[in-house]
Amino acid sequence: PMDGCPRDRLPAGGWDLDALAARLVSPRRVARFEAVASRRLACLTVAFDRIGDPHNVSASLRSAEIFGVPVVYVLGDVPHADTETVSMYAGRWVEARAFASASSLVEALRGAGFSLLGTVVPAQGGKPFDEVPLPAKTALVMGNEHDGLSAELRAACDGLITIPTAGFTESLNLSVATAILLQHFQSRYVRAGGDIFLAEPERRALVRRWMEREVARALRLNRR
Repeated sequence: PMDGCPRDRLPAGGWDLDALAARLVSPRRVARFEAVASRRLACLTVAFDRIGDPHNVSASLRSAEIFGVPVVYVLGDVPHADTETVSMYAGRWVEARAFASASSLVEALRGAGFSLLGTVVPAQGGKPFDEVPLPAKTALVMGNEHDGLSAELRAACDGLITIPTAGFTESLNLSVATAILLQHFQSRYVRAGGDIFLAEPERRALVRRWMEREVARALRLNRR
């Protein structure tokens, strides 16, 4: 019955997720899901502009997961290698939403209430990332590894930020820059307090998606 079942979804047709979860998912695992979901941020996300290197995407997803980002936005394909060594399987816990055009990506971010902070190298005039005012909700817009931000995305941003450097090298690796910025903004939001985490209905929905993934995986393993 699992033939053709998507990796993280139960097949259609009369499956009782709650009954299956009670049998296949331990209470300790459920408690872990709920604890992690309670720390997922509603105020922070990352948007990637046509990233080409699967390892960069995977390492960035790992950072997003570690710092509590539930959803990332991607312009173009999502070429990531969800492996133990690169992403620590973070792709299982972070949703990556892909968009075919810059305008649709920007529309989705704006519709979710995010202010867009585009990232540039220091020579392109961005403001140091630790000096910008904290928006109510922040989308860090990361440019392509080689070309940086497209003109369309750059124009759509509410501001440009940069990571100051002191060496000869112009820029950091994309995944390293993503990790630095995520840690900084996550810690600022936590210190600021307020309604920064997912609302209860969103947390419940997130836990349910994780439970469905866990049950689907258990059913596949039981078929082998």
